[in-house]
Amino acid sequence: MTDLVTLSDYKTYKSISSITFDTQLNEIIPAVSTYVKNYCGKTFIDYAFTDLIEIFSNGGNNLFLTETPIIDITSVEVSYDYGVSYTTLTANVDYYIDVNNDSLYNPNGFPKILNAIRVNYTGGYISLPLDLKIATLDLIDYYINEDYKPKKTEGRSSMENSSNRQITVSALPVHIQRVLEAYRGC
Repeated sequence: MTDLVTLSDYKTYKSISSITFDTQLNEIIPAVSTYVKNYCGKTFIDYAFTDLIEIFSNGGNNLFLTETPIIDITSVEVSYDYGVSYTTLTANVDYYIDVNNDSLYNPNGFPKILNAIRVNYTGGYISLPLDLKIATLDLIDYYINEDYKPKKTEGRSSMENSSNRQITVSALPVHIQRVLEAYRGC
């Protein structure tokens, strides 16, 4: 899988010229990229230039592809024998691309049979949207700075009564959550 941002992207964003933290960053960048992809349920850039094959069994009028926006449909095929053999469907006759919903539309409905529809396509982004790129860079910062660790609030020394101390758990920063939610499952 392709990382959403590079070491160079992060260093430029943070105005870093030193190589002091490169090893740590080279560990965190793929982990954060994987986190963002899993959280949102899509890879964003992995299938912009490489075909993805998805198989559908749910039928209905619309098939919602995982990697959106749709860039190109190579083929759409139907099987009535549970995926043993497939017949190619014709674009704008047997199915249409619904650009508003990033789906394939069939006015007569796709069959609801196990492994009924096989779609070969490219989808996602040729370059990561800037808001998602910044959220990813900020999430890297979040882990570099260990902001995910519980923080002790002002209180008394640890030797005093524990009811005088409070520990708060940091949640994912709101500005990052907002951006990730906008791309989640869409």
